[in-house]
Amino acid sequence: MPQGPFNLVTQPAVGGVSALNITAATLLKAGSGRVSAVVVNATSTFAVYDSATTAGAGASNLIYQSAASAAEGTTVTLHFPYKSGLVVTPSSGTVSVFYR
Repeated sequence: MPQGPFNLVTQPAVGGVSALNITAATLLKAGSGRVSAVVVNATSTFAVYDSATTAGAGASNLIYQSAASAAEGTTVTLHFPYKSGLVVTPSSGTVSVFYR
């Protein structure tokens, strides 16, 4: 068995990929993965879905729904898996999403 230092960090702590300044319904990734966090850049109401298309995003595949007008600077930590795809739908404001 190997001895010595081990690099246990293979991905950044928050997420592996970022999508910045999202202002409209967006499919960030098709297929499975994990959404790590959403940061509110400008006061926003938004939702996160497990869906292969923006049109397919709905109550049956909702991962997270923000409170009305989430404040700028709010970070929502999710670390939640998705199977079909990752869709984010801000209805106002701007958000950034970190995912794998």
